[in-house]
Amino acid sequence: MTVDMLEHELTDEQTGIYDSYSEAYAVIHTAMEASNMTQDGKALNTNSRSAAISTFEGNKQRFFNHLLTSMKCPSLIRSIEHDLERDHAPVIQIVSTSEALLNRRLEQIPSDEWNDLGIDITPREYVMDYLSHAFPVQLFEVYEDKKGITHSRSVYDSDDKPVLNQEAVAMRDALIEQLACLPAVPAALDQIIHHFSHEAIAEVTGRGTRLILEDGALKVQ
Repeated sequence: MTVDMLEHELTDEQTGIYDSYSEAYAVIHTAMEASNMTQDGKALNTNSRSAAISTFEGNKQRFFNHLLTSMKCPSLIRSIEHDLERDHAPVIQIVSTSEALLNRRLEQIPSDEWNDLGIDITPREYVMDYLSHAFPVQLFEVYEDKKGITHSRSVYDSDDKPVLNQEAVAMRDALIEQLACLPAVPAALDQIIHHFSHEAIAEVTGRGTRLILEDGALKVQ
């Protein structure tokens, strides 16, 4: 058995998209500093920082894995077409089907609208979901304990509601607006199925739902 590497050269547009997302994740680190969760790179609230970092790193790993896989698809599709022309039957193995992401989006849409969807199920949704629900916007104040050790703690107003760091909120909103303007990069499996049609693909995965392109409309199957 021989193995050949299929190399995909990123286009200028893809490089720009990748750089924009990299910059976005770098800004999240800055937001943690702005919230006084860290100071000069040092953790002031260990528990809060550990939870935030764990969520952040997990999201970042999933996102870039999906993004890079999706960006390689144009070369993969050309390779599949070449194999089909030679009467071969290509078998493609993909790590993720993005089913969890799809199901979260479908929960927000009435089922009677599933026959003509206009939704964006792409790796971008991972970072958008993080920005909307996990971006560190709560304000932390710095204080010293009896031993003179510096810590930070959450700030609450007179009604015992968390106080938001307006600098971090502005960062989050600017990032959401910036990333929403980037071209969508569809998930890898969706690109393959939509290109060759769901009738030509024998999908062997564990997912219970998928999006298909039929009669010019995006539908749930």
